[in-house]
Amino acid sequence: MKERFIGNGPFRALGIILIIAAGLFLLIASGGGGGGGSSSQDGATSISMEEDVRNKIDLLMEASPCNFGFDSDQIDAVMDMVSCLFNLILQYQQGGLACPTVVITPDSIDLKDPPENITISVDFGQACAACDATFSGSATLAVTNITSTDTGFTAQAELTCNNLTIDSAALGGQTIINGAVTASLSLTVGAAQQLSLTGAIAFNNFSVGGTNLTGSITISLPNLTFSANNSNIPFSIQFANLAAGGTTLANGSVTGSIAWTSTGGSTTYTGSLNFANLQTSAGTVSGSISASFTGLDELSDLTITFGNFVAGTLSANGTIVVTDGPAADETAIDINLTTSEGTIDMVMIVAYDEATERLVISSEGSGTAGLYSVNINDVTIDPSLCQCYYPVSGSIDFTGQGKQGVIEFSGDCTGTY
Repeated sequence: MKERFIGNGPFRALGIILIIAAGLFLLIASGGGGGGGSSSQDGATSISMEEDVRNKIDLLMEASPCNFGFDSDQIDAVMDMVSCLFNLILQYQQGGLACPTVVITPDSIDLKDPPENITISVDFGQACAACDATFSGSATLAVTNITSTDTGFTAQAELTCNNLTIDSAALGGQTIINGAVTASLSLTVGAAQQLSLTGAIAFNNFSVGGTNLTGSITISLPNLTFSANNSNIPFSIQFANLAAGGTTLANGSVTGSIAWTSTGGSTTYTGSLNFANLQTSAGTVSGSISASFTGLDELSDLTITFGNFVAGTLSANGTIVVTDGPAADETAIDINLTTSEGTIDMVMIVAYDEATERLVISSEGSGTAGLYSVNINDVTIDPSLCQCYYPVSGSIDFTGQGKQGVIEFSGDCTGTY
């Protein structure tokens, strides 16, 4: 089987390369259109253009997961800790643990015939060493109005934290959690076993590490259809003034669907996202993004289509098509977009090392990005050398309008170039 970068762990690798590729091209296109200064006789870039390119590539580097306060190792640590705490609660019921103190009401729960209300209180006291961390404070989970019938299930829940403190080296030190989160879930079974699911979560001045979270998210999956050869999952996501630290993250809605159809031993997958003037911290998002591909393991013949897509000041129409590359370990990405920053027409060849998740990106000849002819030369992303997914080597050459420039990436994993 071909060891292409979209073979195993497809969505993670594909997301990385498409984000990097789109960022690089938009960077060059907008940088190319920005120079107001003069160029020297030998064709060197003007100072104003150099500053513009630097500003935009700095923004690209800030998209690294290391700049969001966590990385994949921390996410794994959080999941491990949640699993460990859940096991502790179960062990406490059986006795033999000094901490935390756990009270579950009622003390006996039949999940096949659940009670109307369930309350779980966890008190860590002043200091409780558990799960490779030290805990203090308390938390209470109240699940109420539980109903379970042959045609559906409903419940509401509220998690309240009172100075819940987690001191863990894996999480980067001490984190204090206060406030409440409420949630609701409704599942309905209709005719022909058609399912509808609605869930909501609301943050009531919920504070994590000193950052207050407010607002709510509601997810609806109406009329889910599943069959042997044809399945469809429509969905909508409603953001209501979701904010962190007083900054609005999202307000508005996103709708879409995921579907797959099987014929003659082959399965075709499609998906779409439609943005209805979604307000975000980066600006208004509207338009649509859709994707289709055949075969879940290899993501064969993947096509991503942008339809009047607008995000803040950027817009895009056109396609990104992913197919087999020239060699067995290579994938070709054909970008053909009309954007607010200019036309992007480029074929990239990506070599992928499955063992290290190392990506080496080069252009197939010269491509077009705005006013410039562009060459990408072995730009390398290697998580084994840099978990922040910064390029560790390689360069990008661009020429046009009597100007030329080179971006070279260093290997010190600091986002420098």
